[in-house]
Formats: sequence, C-alpha cells, structure tokens
Amino acid sequence: GRRFLNLIMKERSEELRTGILDSQPQDELLKPGETVNCLFEEEEEQVILKEGDYWLRIWKVSMPAIVCYFMVLLQEVINLMIVGLMGDDKILAAVGMGNTIINVFGVGMYIGLNGALSTFVSQAVGAEKYEICGVYLWRGRIALAIAFVAIFPIFAYSARILKALGQDEEASDYSYLYTIAFIPGLFIQGNLDLERNFITSFGKAELTMRSQIIAPFIHLVFCYLLAIVANMGIIGVSLATLLTNSLIYSYQNSLLNKIEEVREAQKVSFWDRRNFQ
Repeated sequence: GRRFLNLIMKERSEELRTGILDSQPQDELLKPGETVNCLFEEEEEQVILKEGDYWLRIWKVSMPAIVCYFMVLLQEVINLMIVGLMGDDKILAAVGMGNTIINVFGVGMYIGLNGALSTFVSQAVGAEKYEICGVYLWRGRIALAIAFVAIFPIFAYSARILKALGQDEEASDYSYLYTIAFIPGLFIQGNLDLERNFITSFGKAELTMRSQIIAPFIHLVFCYLLAIVANMGIIGVSLATLLTNSLIYSYQNSLLNKIEEVREAQKVSFWDRRNFQ
C-alpha cells in the first residue's frame, strides 16, 4: 500500500511541476523566497494528510460489516448449542449438515447478489438521485425473491441429496426438516443483508451494526423457549431464527426512517414500473 501511495505522489509531483511551470510565469505564482519545489512540498504534505485518513475511512465502513456477519454466523452457533442440549447426536449432526446447505446455497447466494446493489446505489447517492436508490432497492428485493424460488428445490430435495452422498438416513431427514423450516427466516436474513448494503452506500454503516449486535442475545432466548421449554425441538430452532430476524428487520427499518435521504428513497412503491425494467 505504501509503494502504491509513493507512486501516486511521484506522478502527482510531475503533474504539479508541469502544471505550475506551463500555466503561468513563475514570478506571478511565487512569493518572495519561494520556489516551485516549495509549492510542491506543501501540496505533497496536503496529499499525505488526506491519504492518512484512508485506512480510517476503510475501517469505519468495514468494521460494522464485519460485526454484522459475525453476529449472523453466531446465530448458527447458538442453534448448534441449543440442539446439543437435547442429547441426540443425530439431530446435532442434522443441524450441522443443514447449516452447511444454508450457508452454501442460501447465504452465499444472497451475499453475492446483494453486493451488486452497493455499486449502483453508491453511484446514485453520489449524484444525489435518492429516488433512483429506492428503485435499485426494490429491484434487489425482487431479484432476491426470484433467487430464493430458484434455490428452493435444493432445500426441498436436501434429504435425498444427503442420502445419495452416503449420509445417515435419520440425520438426513432431520436436516430436511431443519432447512425447510429455516427458509422463511433465511429470506428475511437476506433482506436484512440487502438493506445493510443499501445503508452502507449512504455512509451509515454503524446503524446496521447497532441493530444486528443484539440479535444473538434475542435469538438465544427464542431458541431456549421454543426448542427446550416448548419442546419443539429442531423445528423450534428454525422458528426462533424467523422470529429473531423479523424483530431485527423491524428495528433496522425504524433506524432507517431517521435518515432523510433514505426516507426519500423509500417513497418508491413496489408497483413503480421502473422496478421491473
């Protein structure tokens, strides 16, 4: 990174020297006791100061995203922990296999799909076209819904796929129940990630962290109540994911409504024909 910055500053130095010498006579530009090199040194110092904030800006954007994804994966760890309390090795294995299927075909899909939203929304935010941001958000939601329909057969036939790969039949059946019941919560989780990318494009990444950081604690309570107290077992764990993600989604939207630019973007309705173009 330092070599790259040095190369940029070297090229900048040549541009500055050439621009200064070619644009106006030196006597008109320089004060008594100054040289062209003095002017360049001042400009170079300003460039260095600006570049010094580069890593700080990256950290401010990346840290909330890191925390959010950590908290999302922590929910799956909680699922395993709660199922482990049931004392059934096959159910524990089923949740492990189910999480693998969910992460590969579900989480991996929506992370890649939602990442494209950041590119378009960032450009629209830079141009202050907030209504277009709302159009991109709806297009992302529609694309996400279509993608979930496309991957549904993988979840529906997950038991057969696992058995064909030589996995235990009973564990494969439990895994099927877990993944099928997990789909609604996974869909909301995908929309949460979509809006996280959307908010980050507005420079408000810390809001997503504020909402997601409480998710594991809520999820732990729901899992214990449904899976252990209500004795719903593996289905209760999946339903707990749905309840947790629904609450976090509602809380995150309440934070979004406090941003004026986002409120303007959210004025775009689902039925706007631009969403389908």
